[in-house]
Amino acid sequence: MRYNIQRKQNGIDSTRMEIPPAVNRAKSALPTSSGTVLDMAGGIASDMTKVRGVTVTSESDSFEPSGLMGSGIYDEPLTLSSSRMMDWARNTTPVESEPDVTDWMVPAKAYVANLKARANEYARAGSALTVAAGDPYTPGVKNGQMAFKSERGQTVSENGEANIIAGDKNFSINAPGNGVIASENLLGWAAANNIQNEQWVGSLMSVEELTNNPGQPIGFPTVGDNTGPLFVGHTPSRPSFIQRVTTTVQSNKAQDLNIKLRSSQDYTVTLNSFTKSIPKGESTLSFRTFAPTLNPLVAEIMPEDGTQAVLGEYTVRP
Repeated sequence: MRYNIQRKQNGIDSTRMEIPPAVNRAKSALPTSSGTVLDMAGGIASDMTKVRGVTVTSESDSFEPSGLMGSGIYDEPLTLSSSRMMDWARNTTPVESEPDVTDWMVPAKAYVANLKARANEYARAGSALTVAAGDPYTPGVKNGQMAFKSERGQTVSENGEANIIAGDKNFSINAPGNGVIASENLLGWAAANNIQNEQWVGSLMSVEELTNNPGQPIGFPTVGDNTGPLFVGHTPSRPSFIQRVTTTVQSNKAQDLNIKLRSSQDYTVTLNSFTKSIPKGESTLSFRTFAPTLNPLVAEIMPEDGTQAVLGEYTVRP
């Protein structure tokens, strides 16, 4: 079996597995009226993607994540705890003694450190995230693929939403709150917090290159009370319509984990989604997919807000 690897715009991995030459030769030898599965494999409706046999096995009831990385720009604690990060940022940001240091800089520092650390862990898996956090009103927040619209905190608060610009498209998220940003060739996440009269704190995270089957820990981003998703390439070791998935997750509390399977050809298309409860500690989540296409998928894994979680691995086998 072989793979034909292509990439979308902006460097986002959109690996596509094509039917091997031997299969194509067999297909061309069949009568055109045969109506075989091979003829239909590339064009079956997205609702034909099925998920079966979802199970969770508890491996440990303790939450002691290891393998977390730092931001590389600060000497911050290696933790996913928002309260610990805020305490650290408050103790190392001289708001009271320096008149040119303002309140919004404290949460922004905590959020940047967390997001940079998660980007480093994602890079360790051979891929790339771009992240940013700060005051969108001024000086502005952008990460190269997305940017917050410059709006006063009061405007954001009154409207109840913050606006994000990504290329020629506009998106909005609840403010305060967070949300996934998805276009045909962009996957990201944004959060709006700590809203004051003028200033507020916006956080951005987007996929520059998608990781496939990561084998080392990646923490889910935590920004204030918000916990963001991770995006993982759902790519089997060889082409197969039936795929067996094993993923390990560590969580600081029992929670519902939401998983969406998106099309790698258009990230706005959700092929299937499900929710599964996981216990506190480390657990293994297993399920099977039947996708009547040889194109890989993209898994969006979303924990509950306010939780701490670590993705250990995401393995797809035929």
